[in-house]
Amino acid sequence: MKTAQIVVSALVVALIVTYGFGAAIFVLLLVAGTYVLGALAAPFWVYAKLRLTAKPVVQPLPADDASIPEAVRSQLDAHRHALWALGFEARDRIHIPAASGPSAYLALYRHPVTAARALSRVMLKPGKAPNRVHSSEAEFEILYDNGTTVELSGVSTVVPGLGLVPGMARQMPHIRDVKALFDYFLKLTAKYERETGLTERNRTPLPDEATLTALYYDQLAKGYAIQQGAGLIVPTGKPETWRPSWRLALMVAAGAISPGEEFFRRRTRVRGQRLQRELDGDATLTRAERIGRLGWLMLAVGLVMIVAAVLMAFPASSLALCGIMIAWWIASRGGREPGWRAIVAGGVAAIALLGVPIGLAYKDPLDLPPPAVSETMLLLGLYLLPMVLLVIGASLLIEGFRAAAT
Repeated sequence: MKTAQIVVSALVVALIVTYGFGAAIFVLLLVAGTYVLGALAAPFWVYAKLRLTAKPVVQPLPADDASIPEAVRSQLDAHRHALWALGFEARDRIHIPAASGPSAYLALYRHPVTAARALSRVMLKPGKAPNRVHSSEAEFEILYDNGTTVELSGVSTVVPGLGLVPGMARQMPHIRDVKALFDYFLKLTAKYERETGLTERNRTPLPDEATLTALYYDQLAKGYAIQQGAGLIVPTGKPETWRPSWRLALMVAAGAISPGEEFFRRRTRVRGQRLQRELDGDATLTRAERIGRLGWLMLAVGLVMIVAAVLMAFPASSLALCGIMIAWWIASRGGREPGWRAIVAGGVAAIALLGVPIGLAYKDPLDLPPPAVSETMLLLGLYLLPMVLLVIGASLLIEGFRAAAT
């Protein structure tokens, strides 16, 4: 996505230099139209193509299997050493070949003291680079004799129906260290047992005869039952096969396309950070969390202001946007997350260094009679007002987006 944005930006700049702003506007409208059509078609594609089976192909995998890609092996080994240091015992491994989703390698562990089970998961990028790691996460879980569970994972993607799992299932994608994640898992387990009255005697340890393949199929069956009950999937004509509902198709499509992908990933990360503060006894809220649902209104108002600024004067809006992007890049290079301050700084700099000098050049652009158009109104209408609108709109859009993603 970033590569596409750079290519389009370079093309727009080249067109402005060569043919003027009219050609750039045409190209932007063409790109935006193509993107909108693709976004509208995505849910239909997901609805037509995505199918879920009760027992996908699973291959048992010895630890010394030479077919494991080196990139995957290094990730699995890193998880194994970290889990061994925490007292976990290794069980077995499986490989899930690429079908409707990316190829995956899973390894199962159990903790004899806490009755916890751990899952090491490495996903490969689909497509032409089969040996490139897409994600590497650890997941911890404790089952109880009343059918509930406590689960904490480092998965960064949205898991449909996760909030409907009986018990307490959470994500902390910002914590990549296995030991730190396990420490928070134990805190989450203690919190759940305090709230429910359950004790360590109610925990269900992993049986000696349990295999990862059987556990994987069992988890799929439970997950499908929850998702079907929530109306996320529906049975097809084939046995043990489901298709997504339109609701799930929209969710999957939105989560795979920018800016929906960034929105859902940010929401998952922010909620994980809030859970971390809660488990640490920290009740403070971030600025985005304090704004809360008001962020949706800010996002909508900011979008309207940006569109109005572009329609009023595309050249002036482009200058303000250039200033904002430069300030954003400088702020992000410092290792911090840019926000409204970077937007305002870049926008004000663009107005002062570019907007005012260019606007003053339009004192008599069309040789109009003095009473017809005042110089001040012409200056504001051509450059300054659209630039100010775009700066304010961009600030509201970014802060609203972050608040809505909490």
